Amino acid sequence: MVLALQRVFAADWYWATREPPRVDWDLPPAAAPTPETMSALLIYPTGPADALGNCSKFFQQMIDGARRRLWIASPYFVPDSPVFEALQLAALRGVDVCILLPAQPDHRLVYLASFSFLEAAKRTGIQVYRYQDGFLHQKVVLVDEEVAGVGSANLDNRSLRLNFESTAILVDRGFAAAVHAMLEEDFRRARRTSVVALRERGCSLPLGGAGGAPARSDPVISRPGKRSRSFANKSNKNNIFTT
Repeated sequence: MVLALQRVFAADWYWATREPPRVDWDLPPAAAPTPETMSALLIYPTGPADALGNCSKFFQQMIDGARRRLWIASPYFVPDSPVFEALQLAALRGVDVCILLPAQPDHRLVYLASFSFLEAAKRTGIQVYRYQDGFLHQKVVLVDEEVAGVGSANLDNRSLRLNFESTAILVDRGFAAAVHAMLEEDFRRARRTSVVALRERGCSLPLGGAGGAPARSDPVISRPGKRSRSFANKSNKNNIFTT
């Protein structure tokens, strides 16, 4: 993992400067992998130098692979159309799709833009939560019981198109269980975002559909009877990742 991240840094450095960095490629003994510490791990770098939109395709692949659970934590939520439609399709096929966002903004414009997706999310069963206990800045994807991704990629168009990002993807049930426990605790400290409640409070944001478009009445993307997830209050536990 260390060497893979170092290769990503070296490649990005060379792209920006056209000069190779001076890097020590010898791992200290303590950092060398052992059979007990090895997992199926991929360091997945993305950025504006990609021939394809690899960050968007990363999210699409993770979403398409979900069969039971898809939990995503991100400080920003302004996905492109393919990613948002993949989220809708996952919810429509019965996947538990939960998005965790901060309740406190650090960039107000991006924060407000996320509300334009609420109505379209609600109609397909996507559940959106706002973390209440400080600012949430983690970038995590949990798929079912064995795949988890942790890195720097936000679920917004800057990460999908413009920024250099890197994500560690692990196929490991033990690691996925730790991520699940962390996110479950974070969801307990969050409140589900309700379009109805926002309108009752006189919110004038464009809540109609993704990108602020008016809500459509297409029955194909409507999913009645979707039950919302309930996260009971329990004692706080330390997260394995800082938020």
